[in-house]
Amino acid sequence: MNRRYYRRWNLDSILTNSFDSWWKENKRLFVHPQIKTLSALSVPDDDHIVLMIPKTRDKTDLLNELEKLLEGKTKSVVQFPFSNSKATYLRCHMQYNIFTKAMSGQKREEIRQWVNEVYKPMSLYMLQNKLDNEGNRIEEIISAENGVTNNIRYAKKRIVSTSRDVFP
Repeated sequence: MNRRYYRRWNLDSILTNSFDSWWKENKRLFVHPQIKTLSALSVPDDDHIVLMIPKTRDKTDLLNELEKLLEGKTKSVVQFPFSNSKATYLRCHMQYNIFTKAMSGQKREEIRQWVNEVYKPMSLYMLQNKLDNEGNRIEEIISAENGVTNNIRYAKKRIVSTSRDVFP
């Protein structure tokens, strides 16, 4: 027998203990640790379930166990649902800023230049595949002043929609 291979089995205790006794100490070698729900005392309110998840488990098995554990204990209630798309979030962000700048009296061209400078690092999520009159890809987020006007109009619509519980 390769004692090194079975080192974690606590072989010396096999000869002196009953199987049940040995199993209590060593079943962790054979059985996956389960996800545990922590005591209600550690949970601040009824809106949360606190879990202890073993890191040594296979992700697929854990997700299956978690699905069974949570069955009937959760409900999908999002008070203010919002898109998961980065583009949607960034567009809302940009339109809000455009709207506030326009309402404070800034000129459309100043706003357009500001948007193209500030949002350039995020252009991967915001640029559309549009071409100019010569067939070149437009690299600006807003390429004309009427783009600022359009975004102001969209921002106004969002404000009205939001006041009616309709979110992007």
